[in-house]
Amino acid sequence: MPGSYKQGGFQRAKYTITKTNDNAIDQEARYFVLRYDADPHARAALKFYAWSVRADNAQLADDLLDELEHLQSEVTP
Repeated sequence: MPGSYKQGGFQRAKYTITKTNDNAIDQEARYFVLRYDADPHARAALKFYAWSVRADNAQLADDLLDELEHLQSEVTP
């Protein structure tokens, strides 16, 4: 299964990160990309992040949990 979370190790430069508003990214910043539609561990990480960020940004937390719920409804009949 190429590209699967079940194979390989951590790769520092697996993805190219750009901002949708065309602003430059901080070249010293570190990013971690997760494909949460195909990886149950990524969904768990996203859910944990939502609960962790809730005190600082409740809207983001709600949006992330809503996205996970929407994804689950697409997968489960």
